[in-house]
Amino acid sequence: MGRKKTERNFTPVESLSHFARKLAAFGDKTAFRYFDSDRNLLSITYKNLSVRFFRQAAGFSAAGLAGKRIAIIGETSVEWVSSYVAAIAAGGVAIPLDRELDVEEIFNFLEFAEADAIVYSAAFNEKFAPLAESHPTVTRLIPINPVKGSYENNPRILPYAQLMEMGEENVAAGYQYPEVTDLNRMVEMLFTSGTTGSSKCVMLSEQNVISSVNSAAATVDFSGDDCIVSILPIHHTYELCIMITALNYGMVIGINDSLK
Repeated sequence: MGRKKTERNFTPVESLSHFARKLAAFGDKTAFRYFDSDRNLLSITYKNLSVRFFRQAAGFSAAGLAGKRIAIIGETSVEWVSSYVAAIAAGGVAIPLDRELDVEEIFNFLEFAEADAIVYSAAFNEKFAPLAESHPTVTRLIPINPVKGSYENNPRILPYAQLMEMGEENVAAGYQYPEVTDLNRMVEMLFTSGTTGSSKCVMLSEQNVISSVNSAAATVDFSGDDCIVSILPIHHTYELCIMITALNYGMVIGINDSLK
């Protein structure tokens, strides 16, 4: 007799906004454990993570970025994950970028993808100084940890904390995630590493993203009691898929990165 298949106990993801909402059901269970820049160990609960996703999507909407193309670059962090989920849940397109790219290549990718905005960690504050002055497509720069005094007189720069404040106000005003009517719409643009030639842009639909997550959950013997560590760069499709799958199961995820 063949080995009995382990029963998979998970709720399929219907869309990224559905995923963002359903995480609240795990309540006060820890979602992420991570280090800050001083190597202090911090954590965030599933309930608060769900609230963060919603607030950031509302912030994007309040900033005129709902339905826009939003690039994300930096170390693996709660802010990175939230930016990815919120960009898509707000009806837009997420563009994960490799943090090891040369600045000139990053600027070229942003122009090629016609990115409207970019969320970035402090490691790029100085590198993106030219971007803060002008770019053919990017009109909003969203630094997670901006240098004080570097953005007050530049309307192109919207600090992450201010974006979240705008989101909180928009939520209080009645913001709701936009209705998902087309799972075949493009929600992600990613660039290949170019190991076999020049880098290429791959366009994924929301159906592509949630199918990968649901397939992983249905295939691998995951459990909500599992704890995993995020090691691969977050812009990798495999890493991102497994992280979303783990969150869908209610696992505890350790981030092996410090937000600079």
